[in-house]
Amino acid sequence: MARVNIWSLLLLILGFNIGLYGVGFGIGAGIFQAFAASAVLLAIHPSKRTVLVWITAVISAVSGLLVGWRANGFVQGITLAVSIGSLGVLLLAHSLPQLPATIWELLGANITYFFHGLFGPFRLLQAMNDQPKGEARTAAWWDPLTLLKTATITVVVFGIFAGLLMAADPIFSKMVETMIKQAFGRIIWSLVIAGLFASLLTIVLSKQEKRFPQLRFLSGQDVVVPTVVLVGLFALFLFVQGKYLFASHEIFQQFGLTYSEYARKGFVELLVATGIASVISYILILKQRTVEKPYLTWLNIGLLVELGLLLASAWRRDMMYIEVYGLTRMRIIGEVFLFWLLADLLLLFLLNSWKQFEERYLLLGMGVATLAAVGYFTLVNMDMRIVRGAPKRYEMKDLFYLANLSEDAAASWEDIVVSAETRITQLINKESGTLSDEERIQLANIKLALFSLVAQRERLEKKFGPWNEVKKTYLDEVKRKEYERSIIDGPSIRENNRKQLEKWLEQNRTWQAYTWSEVEAYKLLAQNRELLFGKVDFLLTRIVRYQKSRNLDLYKEEKWILYDYNYPFVNLKIMYRPWPDEFVTP
Repeated sequence: MARVNIWSLLLLILGFNIGLYGVGFGIGAGIFQAFAASAVLLAIHPSKRTVLVWITAVISAVSGLLVGWRANGFVQGITLAVSIGSLGVLLLAHSLPQLPATIWELLGANITYFFHGLFGPFRLLQAMNDQPKGEARTAAWWDPLTLLKTATITVVVFGIFAGLLMAADPIFSKMVETMIKQAFGRIIWSLVIAGLFASLLTIVLSKQEKRFPQLRFLSGQDVVVPTVVLVGLFALFLFVQGKYLFASHEIFQQFGLTYSEYARKGFVELLVATGIASVISYILILKQRTVEKPYLTWLNIGLLVELGLLLASAWRRDMMYIEVYGLTRMRIIGEVFLFWLLADLLLLFLLNSWKQFEERYLLLGMGVATLAAVGYFTLVNMDMRIVRGAPKRYEMKDLFYLANLSEDAAASWEDIVVSAETRITQLINKESGTLSDEERIQLANIKLALFSLVAQRERLEKKFGPWNEVKKTYLDEVKRKEYERSIIDGPSIRENNRKQLEKWLEQNRTWQAYTWSEVEAYKLLAQNRELLFGKVDFLLTRIVRYQKSRNLDLYKEEKWILYDYNYPFVNLKIMYRPWPDEFVTP
């Protein structure tokens, strides 16, 4: 059982209290990840702190800190995932004699580590009481296990008697509550975090001897026959794709399809098919290295070449979609994943065809490809790229989609308002006085886009605005705007909403919850208040008045946009919800 470094525990607890406790999600989460990576690195024995271990620690810390840059939830999630994954590799480096050199070893180590981790707390409790034979049952006060045990007992005793004394005297109770409002919670959670971390640091795994699985349950026939069928299926598919991917729009009419309908589907399915087939390719490599049959190598080369062509087909289909519908997050993320898969196929090709190419180079190459993908997501402003290639819906920019992108695209908000005003004027001043189905959807799209901007600006104002103004506007003197619905509620509901908002403000009006993009977006908001507050409110009021004057119900259109259409990798910011028959005269 490995010993626990007291300085590692203190470093982790410090990072938790600085970056995570009682705050909203933001740069604080990244700071905690940086502290955690430093804590694990400090716990690793100096003899195992190789260059790769140091690089992994830096990756974990830097990718964690990048959480505080972009406001795009997907980008934040993927950088945090890389940071946590790198932290897991560091924990493996601490528990293993050396890092795994093959995918098989890595999977085996992770599974073993997981099951050891489940029993980590029990092993930690046992370590607190066990002493080597011949030694006194005392330990130095600075021993981490001794400190953790003493602190736990102290907190429990303090909690019991403090509770009794607080119940006995209300004045004493208020004084103690003020003193320990956060201190008690911080101590409890710090002990929980320290206990879990200490239990992970006690895990010691032995090195696996087998570098490659034998796969004895699979005969040569079990591998060859399905692969030959798969190669034939891919060949047939590629033949069809080669004929129609570059065909004219008129060709698709023979199959009762439009060009846009043909382009809409297929991209994601092809990426999934390629990903699954690449696993089959890896299994072929493992089998070939155990049975040493040359025909398996050539069969795998054919499969990998076809998978490369399949990715080319997926890329072409993606370009067809973008030509018709414009850019979306789904398309950009899929595009990056496509090139990540292509890099993995090239690495598998080398592993399959070049005997000197060891599997550790495959793992290293996949790691580099992953970092390149994450680096692209972080360095390139995905949402502004979408704005420049804005998606279209019913012969109009999809303003609702653009308005629900993150604060990374705040520079586009002015254009959204201007475009909305132009189209609203055209629709309201239409000579016939009635809107077509397409125009109703356009109006609903614009209305929901403006409500989304209202949600965005209010969140930023609550988070970064001067406290006196925020308190007055959102807590003390809440006023309903003309375009907002009059909702009947009671004092209890208003009080509950107030408490929820106060809690949100307490957690999010802290520097730990900030991201750089949000701060920049608030600056833009402050500079364009007349447009992003006054003009937005004016346009929403104009739409609602128009609906009332014409008894125009847009429930069906609003419901379709909000609920019946998918927005992959986009968190809708809008708080507005459609009501049926809201503007129809009974």
